Amino acid sequence: MHSLFIYDQDNFLNSKPGTNRDYSNIGTGLVGYIIELRTGQKLSEYSKKYIFKPLKMKNSGWSLSEINLRNHSKLYQKENGKINSIPLYQGITYPDGGVRTSVEELSRFFITLLNDGKYNNTRLLKKELAEEMLRFHFTKSNKPDNVKPDKLNSGIFWATKMGGTRIGHNGSDPGVRTFMLSDLNKEVAVIVSFNTLLGEADEDKFFDIYEDLYKYGFELRSKLLLN
Repeated sequence: MHSLFIYDQDNFLNSKPGTNRDYSNIGTGLVGYIIELRTGQKLSEYSKKYIFKPLKMKNSGWSLSEINLRNHSKLYQKENGKINSIPLYQGITYPDGGVRTSVEELSRFFITLLNDGKYNNTRLLKKELAEEMLRFHFTKSNKPDNVKPDKLNSGIFWATKMGGTRIGHNGSDPGVRTFMLSDLNKEVAVIVSFNTLLGEADEDKFFDIYEDLYKYGFELRSKLLLN
């Protein structure tokens, strides 16, 4: 990984450590770099060996050169009331959300997290490591000043969402909007990925589609339990 970080005062908080929560994509990029320093391998190689290959994620990779571009969806973005096509791209801090994958293959990784680090008969993470990744860090007596643990809590790259009613991760980049969220009991999970970014004014449309799929997931679970 080769990244250029430019000093900017806006990248720093005027708060003491532990007193303020603020999401950081740059911090995620730094974690990817630490993995490379610690293992002596590129993040792409490390991921392929310990994540993609064990989970048979054959169509997943960190860069455009690692995947078949014929399978890559086109990207679109709403600008000035029009939906415009945008070219494929790669970010400098790509560990914050640069994985190229499919919903089917990403679901194997999500199931692994929800199942204490195990997918079918494959143990990807030691149970203790999976528990540490998913463990929520905040309590009523030990939390940043701007956090209410019953509404928002965080693990490692994992957090409660939608007012504390879901767990997982979601995010967006130009031309991409993705939800990877489960109920709090880790029984029903939904991943949905859009190849169009509409903007804040239309954000509810994404949530409505996700919510419909989430409700459908519970209906399927109820039918399976009855059978």
